Amino acid sequence: MEEVGQVELLDDRSPHPIASQGPSHLQIEQALASILLSSIFRTSKQSQRLLQYLVEQTLQGHDEMLKERIVGAQVFGKQSDYNTGDDPIVRVRASDLRKRLAQYYAADGMEDHVRIELHPGSYHPCFLFSSRHESVDRADEAMDILPPASASDGAPSHGQQSASASAMQQIGLTLEPEGLSRKHVIAIAAALCLVALTVAGLAHRMQGSAADTFWQPVLKSSEPALIYFGTDAVYSLSNEYLDSYLDSHHVDQQGREFFVDLPPGTKIDAKDLVHANDRVMVNDFAAAAEVVTFLNHHGKPFDVRWGHDISPGDLRHAPVILIGAFNNYLTLELTNQLRFEFIGGNQIKDRANPQLSWSRNEKGTSVDDYAIVSRLVRPESGVIVIAAAGIGPEGTQAAGEFLNSASQIANAVKGLPPDWNQKNMQILLHVKAGYGVSNVVSVESVFLK
Repeated sequence: MEEVGQVELLDDRSPHPIASQGPSHLQIEQALASILLSSIFRTSKQSQRLLQYLVEQTLQGHDEMLKERIVGAQVFGKQSDYNTGDDPIVRVRASDLRKRLAQYYAADGMEDHVRIELHPGSYHPCFLFSSRHESVDRADEAMDILPPASASDGAPSHGQQSASASAMQQIGLTLEPEGLSRKHVIAIAAALCLVALTVAGLAHRMQGSAADTFWQPVLKSSEPALIYFGTDAVYSLSNEYLDSYLDSHHVDQQGREFFVDLPPGTKIDAKDLVHANDRVMVNDFAAAAEVVTFLNHHGKPFDVRWGHDISPGDLRHAPVILIGAFNNYLTLELTNQLRFEFIGGNQIKDRANPQLSWSRNEKGTSVDDYAIVSRLVRPESGVIVIAAAGIGPEGTQAAGEFLNSASQIANAVKGLPPDWNQKNMQILLHVKAGYGVSNVVSVESVFLK
């Protein structure tokens, strides 16, 4: 999944994270305290510990303490010689940390004077002052998609100014008179006013809707929602094999991401195949992004996990949202007693009517897929579980989009008994997908228990 937010790349940045003209240690420590106390970070002790450790070691000049294995031992209690290839906890938590930082600076930290950033592939945090030029750049981007203002443009009314000013504050946009003409300011203000009114109208219609009723147990829980998706079974070639290949083929290649030309009949020793435990399907990320969008819209805190970064204790109190089916053992385990069941790696079966089954089919660039949106309460804990899972990746993505669509949820529950929200539920979706076209999703069946 793409990480939210912008990363400002400075051409003249020193290799060391702290530039001579950068923030002082005191300013950085104050910025760190604000981040750790924010609502986004209070829900994840691991993210708090990791960020605090990385910042403190960097401020003390201990670059040697920022290696992955050392971070794993110091922050997450791993053995000093543990295998980072088998246990990706540092990479996983660092990725989550980057997402949380992006969320923080898009909300609570929008006005912060000092920013702390962690660039992909590095455990060295960077410290920089927030740039006012970023706001002007964002205004220029907005102008690229706005039509030219006509000569008859007039000044916006007082009501328009108030709404657009509010919208500007929400996205952190500041317009400097010397940087933009009055015509541009009016055009942007009008556009933002329209956005603000549209969002307000959508929010109003969502109140009391079927979508809110569907999500009510998650939104009302005092615990942050836990979003979890599994990882695909992927193997990669060992570093030793790749080094040998590069040497024998005289390849001038930087890094490990390249294709190895394997002629037919090539044999590879099992020791040269390594589990790639942190590989996630793009469609799973897309489905999770839909869920995140919905939760953000409702101000619901959440935590994102995947692969091995979960334990039974994580499932005892927090509402759980599961993404994916055959690559997510929790989905298969927690929904296997409901009516519609994933079986055989490529099929959904009706347990009440075994003659009924649904399979994924591909015809050229078109795909017929099926997905199940499940909503159930675990009897032993009372915790709500929602699963968005398809037979194939197209189905999973469509199920995630379903969870963020008020109209689709309303259509699915239309005609159900008034107490449907008090029962366990499964919604079987038929998904028609194709390259370059929008998915067509229809409700095949709804089951209540």
